[in-house]
Amino acid sequence: MELDYEYYSQEGMEREIGEWLRKFREDIPDTIMAQVPMYLHECSFEKRSLTVYIDPTPWMADRIGGMSNGTFSVALDETMGVLTIYFANSMPPTITMQMSLLRPISLDKRLYIRANLVGEGGSKDDLTAQAWSEGMEDQPVCSATGIYYTGNPSFGKSAAEIVWR
Repeated sequence: MELDYEYYSQEGMEREIGEWLRKFREDIPDTIMAQVPMYLHECSFEKRSLTVYIDPTPWMADRIGGMSNGTFSVALDETMGVLTIYFANSMPPTITMQMSLLRPISLDKRLYIRANLVGEGGSKDDLTAQAWSEGMEDQPVCSATGIYYTGNPSFGKSAAEIVWR
């Protein structure tokens, strides 16, 4: 399929990632991506960053009423993974992810996650991430790092084939 825009550009990044997130939320029922819907807040091709948001729902609660660490870790991993999909043009499995939870995550506020691609080389991408509740960007709830394998994780499929272009 021929694109009417440059894939590796600010416009291309916004269009591609926005559409992928929509497809993950709407076109693949009964998956964790549909259960933890993420929306594009902003991205920067130049800075190699992606910010998504999640509107927490009551089912995401842990036993003390904050967002479950399991639910949050899925969203964190998917955010860093989507950024890697875009730049590596392949579906990257996670090699490792380290997160430091700094405070409980409120279910009463929108949650933002920003991922940054900080290193590429060989067969891996290195990413960092930070999350915060709406209106509290200066008080992060989590910081994280992740390494994603970019060698041949999709067995020859491009990102466009993977996200059903």
